[in-house]
Amino acid sequence: MSARRTGSPSRTGVFQNSGTFLLILAIAAGFGIEIATNSVGNDDALLKLGALPDNGQLRGEVWRFATYSFLHFNWLHFLLNVGLLLWIGRIVEQQLGTGRGALIYFVSVICSAAVILLVHNLHPKEGATVGASGGVFGLLGAALIIRTATIACEDRFGSCSLPGSVSRCFPISVSPVTLAESLAEYRWRCS
Repeated sequence: MSARRTGSPSRTGVFQNSGTFLLILAIAAGFGIEIATNSVGNDDALLKLGALPDNGQLRGEVWRFATYSFLHFNWLHFLLNVGLLLWIGRIVEQQLGTGRGALIYFVSVICSAAVILLVHNLHPKEGATVGASGGVFGLLGAALIIRTATIACEDRFGSCSLPGSVSRCFPISVSPVTLAESLAEYRWRCS
């Protein structure tokens, strides 16, 4: 029986999931600044700290594409995002490594901000948008893709490594009939 491998180097102890924990610390620092400045739940104060404006007008302040994700409306919002990040972020980081996990998170944050601003340009209103949900849901999507690819590959070929699952076997879950037949014809094995 072969040992299961992941896409990240073997890390143990304090360095395991260090990217997830650093991100949680940064988000906690952002929320700490909100508490210190009495900005929690106050749209005007959150806009001064870097929230996305609900009227969709950045006015050249492109840094808001990132800063909104470190702010939260209240304790419940903060705790839910941090809890999900702790759960999903560790899974993705263990499977793909810190760099790829961080890339997925930050690209998701930026894409989420772009969609939010597009919608707010079409339907402007007063207020602010904050939270790490865009990045967390990007990680959730990555975790679902990883799991789907791994299951599809294991069902078809037996045990698989994650890189083999994603690169060779994920298409099976997208189009099972045609791609599974061509993979069977070439007798590819996940390695």
